[in-house]
Amino acid sequence: MNKKLVLSVLSTAVLTSMAASAMAAPSGYYVGGNVDKIYSTDFLIKNFKEASKDIMKNPSKTVFVDEDGKAVNFMEAMLSDKNYKELLKPATKSMFEDNEYVNVATGEKWDPKKEEWPEVPGDLTVESVSAISTKSIKVTFVNAVAALNKEDVTVVNKTTGDKQYVKSVTVSEDKKSAVVEFYESLTKGTYTATVKSGSTSSSKDFDFAVGKVAKIEAETTQIVPVGKATAIKFKILDEAGLDVTADYKDKVTYESNVTIADGKTPVLEEDGAIALVYVKYQENGTEVKSEKITVKAEASKATELVNWTLAAPNQDPGFDKTDYKQNTVAKTGSDQKFFVQFKDQFGEKSAFDGNVRYESLDKTIALVDQVSGSVKPIKNGTVPVKISVLKDGKAYFTKTVEISVVAKADVNKIEFKDLKDNEITLSSSLVTTKNVTLAFKDQYGDDFTYTGDVKVTVKSGKDIVEVSETTPKGTYSVKPVPNTEGVAVVEFAINDQIKTELLVKVEKAGAVADFSVDGFESVLDKSGDGKTSKSEFTLKVYAVDANGGKAQQLNTNVHYSVKDSAGNPVNVTAENGELLIDSKSALFEVGKEYTVTVKVGENAETAYQVFSGKFSVKDTKELPKVTLTKGTLDVSVANSKDDTVKFVDVIELSELFDVTLTGAANSDITVTDFEFVGDNDSVLKGKKATEATLLKDGSVSIVINKVSVDVKQDPPYEVNLGEVLKVNVKGFGDKDAAKALEEEVKKINSIPAPEADATKLTLPTVGEGYSVAIKSSDNEDVIAKNGTITPPDAETTVKIVLTVTQKSTGKTADTGEFEVKVPAKTTP
Repeated sequence: MNKKLVLSVLSTAVLTSMAASAMAAPSGYYVGGNVDKIYSTDFLIKNFKEASKDIMKNPSKTVFVDEDGKAVNFMEAMLSDKNYKELLKPATKSMFEDNEYVNVATGEKWDPKKEEWPEVPGDLTVESVSAISTKSIKVTFVNAVAALNKEDVTVVNKTTGDKQYVKSVTVSEDKKSAVVEFYESLTKGTYTATVKSGSTSSSKDFDFAVGKVAKIEAETTQIVPVGKATAIKFKILDEAGLDVTADYKDKVTYESNVTIADGKTPVLEEDGAIALVYVKYQENGTEVKSEKITVKAEASKATELVNWTLAAPNQDPGFDKTDYKQNTVAKTGSDQKFFVQFKDQFGEKSAFDGNVRYESLDKTIALVDQVSGSVKPIKNGTVPVKISVLKDGKAYFTKTVEISVVAKADVNKIEFKDLKDNEITLSSSLVTTKNVTLAFKDQYGDDFTYTGDVKVTVKSGKDIVEVSETTPKGTYSVKPVPNTEGVAVVEFAINDQIKTELLVKVEKAGAVADFSVDGFESVLDKSGDGKTSKSEFTLKVYAVDANGGKAQQLNTNVHYSVKDSAGNPVNVTAENGELLIDSKSALFEVGKEYTVTVKVGENAETAYQVFSGKFSVKDTKELPKVTLTKGTLDVSVANSKDDTVKFVDVIELSELFDVTLTGAANSDITVTDFEFVGDNDSVLKGKKATEATLLKDGSVSIVINKVSVDVKQDPPYEVNLGEVLKVNVKGFGDKDAAKALEEEVKKINSIPAPEADATKLTLPTVGEGYSVAIKSSDNEDVIAKNGTITPPDAETTVKIVLTVTQKSTGKTADTGEFEVKVPAKTTP
């Protein structure tokens, strides 16, 4: 290999690609070594030969700097397979030699060592980490960082190895810090926080501990909605000022003139109604108390117009849909009205139905119905419309918007659906028929439904093509006349004014010279719509002439084989010489690559190979985003009566995972199951949560591989997770103890009633680890609870109940009722 030639070619390619960027001083190419020059992009392009010669003499000492102050060593860029833009990183003084560079275009000297480089994101370095609450930390960086996702931050307890699951990451405006919020509270100990950005990462340890509650902070005036019980807002701080609200909010009490339930005020029904509240926390006789909080109820009021659009009266404006698009154009002849959405003082969105009024501020252009918001166009133009929200008949909020009134929409253009360049090619040897479908646009470029007549004229080539309308309406079949060739032009017209033409090339194949395979796609998408991406393809084999013209399709002696990347065959079946590859089939997995081979001949083993191609399978359908909310799960089976317990009976799947999906409400999403692998089958046995059983007390770490999610009106989803959850199981010991106590009581109930002598009741003998005592006596004058007997004047029957105590647990259980006969006292 001519290395010099390769380097020359590479250098030219890299230099040219780099030079495509717009530059601003001091950007350009800094050539060190014995050259010490700066080539600006413009000068480099004009003097490419000289510049490339200097650079190729010193490739390892040449640095490219872009207009954002990002740089890359030229040799690194030249030898990398990546685009140079992927290699750029903030320029630092260490990238340049310790001398001045001369700008060859201006003659000015520049010393990068003395330059104050602009503030741009630099190398990722965590400077410090500190807790700001029991469920959040603040991470500060030496350099500004780009946007961070919650997947980029990992926090692990150094002692236990438990992972703290991240709920959200919020980067500050200056990009120098980020607040990380967790699903669960931190516990006392040392943690390691690691932040990743691309292939780099940086870590820092921090200690966490919670002190005593020292202060309760709260806004002294809090506004709540009328008719809605609302949580009182407050913050609990420890002695160090750490926010410990998450851990203590359920332990506070309230002092108020109204009843506070679950931390919420009662429903205040009237506008202006108030409640007075103190929040208190007590521990070891010490009380911490907030200032007096005045809770005031207010009726919802519009404070902002967040959305508005024009649409048909029965149409959903779709404000909360991902594909929402505002329409501000009223077309003459169309039935349109205003749809509005406001935000109130509590941040809630509302249409404020019945309280919105509209007024056209130019009634010569359009009228707007004051109550319904229906638009009545008068003439073309732009008109301001005032939108008001009323209370007690008076407007308290107004916003003026602008709409355009345009002429009535009408068909203005004819296009072909799914057809490039208005051109098709047909084979007259095969007599292949092609269907084309028309699409219509109005004068505003919007899709238009046209149901009128379309005139079809074969302007040239009448002897080589036949055109006829088929179903559905607007679809036309174009068929070649057998054994003809040439070019035909077909015109589609509306009222002889709106026209488009279709160019039809008709070809006739010659003698068979080879074979070709049609229909192959290198990428299949399980969610392909057939337009932007495909989920399937059909392979067909043709005999072709020397020019590649198709002579005929082969329906026999065609052999197909499909193998995965490991060489394992995939069981596919061809019909009539054609093979359908459908990625939606369970035969094909997302992320895998397959090879399809096509042979022609009588014997599949010795047949002539005409094609081999690799295709991959993907799925662009958005999956729900699943996050594990905790690293440790404590479960108790103490309340179960069975020897084995179903795993899902003692866990809440909805609390274990946080699931989001664009366009889906939380109430529409349900986690139904998950697959896992565990490291202690004696504690938890199974592979799926719904089928797994708990067998005894202990701990088990499970890797959750796949989570099953149901979303309303969607098919079920399977989402790969790969997170570790530690499960601590307890309660089997308590169950065993309870059973043993129950058996001991049964044993006592099965023996005769205790016997009484003149002074003491003889209690039954109990097993080791148990004690027995009298719980109740219906005649304590005869048999006292301590078992002492006072003989009666005549023989008496006393009813008693015994209590059995389990010494190891302190739990007790009562026996049934015994009837004890006590003999009469004897007279000396």
